[in-house]
Amino acid sequence: MRSPTRQLAVSAALIGALALSGCAGVAGTTGESADGLHGQWLLVAGADKAGTIGLGHSAVTLSIDGEIGGGSTACNNYTIDLTGGPGAVEIAQIDNTGMICVPLSIMETERRYLAALATVTAAELAGDELRLTTDDIELRFVAWSNDVET
Repeated sequence: MRSPTRQLAVSAALIGALALSGCAGVAGTTGESADGLHGQWLLVAGADKAGTIGLGHSAVTLSIDGEIGGGSTACNNYTIDLTGGPGAVEIAQIDNTGMICVPLSIMETERRYLAALATVTAAELAGDELRLTTDDIELRFVAWSNDVET
């Protein structure tokens, strides 16, 4: 288990990377990281053993930079350790903040998304789409940018 200090450092690094990534070009494109999954991604569809993961108006995001990633579950923020991809991938650890959110359906979306993410074994890139899968799970993302035009 990670220490609170390491979790804070990882979260701060991820937030900094997300802030700087706005200057990095088109989100979701392959970067220089060995895994080829570098970019910012927005979940547009998800399914687990129980069926479709309801997103409603929730924005669930994933940002990948090398072997570290994270994003928002529409309620809490999370970080992951990721190896591999495209092709075989492993998500070794997921840490997330622990706020309670309303409506409670957001908490259910978060629970199912993080549980699905923890079991992902494959990543496939097709244009501006990223699919994370196992035999029973599919998480489909599109390239996303949080850049705000002024």
